[in-house]
Amino acid sequence: MQKLDAKQHYYLLSATLVYFREDNGKKAQKSKPMNAVLTNNKKLVTYALMDQGRKAIMSRAWEELEVPSENIVDYHINAFSYMGLMTAEEFQGTKAN
Repeated sequence: MQKLDAKQHYYLLSATLVYFREDNGKKAQKSKPMNAVLTNNKKLVTYALMDQGRKAIMSRAWEELEVPSENIVDYHINAFSYMGLMTAEEFQGTKAN
């Protein structure tokens, strides 16, 4: 288990979700840019981190866009931006100086 004050490498994932939505009885292809914040204990973008990002984007699609799994067509990673090595408190901006 990770200590709360342990530092992690933070990344911002920028992705595009491609899906179908019913519009007036017709299927219309849509795309939505989406972001997710991810952490890793190493400064590496690994397959596991990319899969964590995919799961985060899919979860947001189900919850926020109410897109069923069968309507999701594709998922594109646009960028992984490195935000730094920090604790959760530092990331949230709540760490006292």
